[in-house]
Amino acid sequence: MIPDELGPALLGDSWESGRSVLLAGTIAMTAAAAIGIRATGQAAYRIRSKTAVYVLLVGALITGAAMSGLTGAEWALAFASGLGADSGG
Repeated sequence: MIPDELGPALLGDSWESGRSVLLAGTIAMTAAAAIGIRATGQAAYRIRSKTAVYVLLVGALITGAAMSGLTGAEWALAFASGLGADSGG
């Protein structure tokens, strides 16, 4: 995604751990943006469905972290974010 030299130059020693979650983080942020865009201008009754999506996100984050640490948490969050975007939540 970025040149090999750029990551360590910008983030130093933290690059190695951050590099493993870069793709998953990008997917999660893209899905979160889609949720925000879809939610714009929608009626207040949608709050319940959004709450359910947030519960799904938190549950996925905790489960992923328990199973595989930071990388598992990022991938679980990316997956759950995709489900939330797909449900229109």
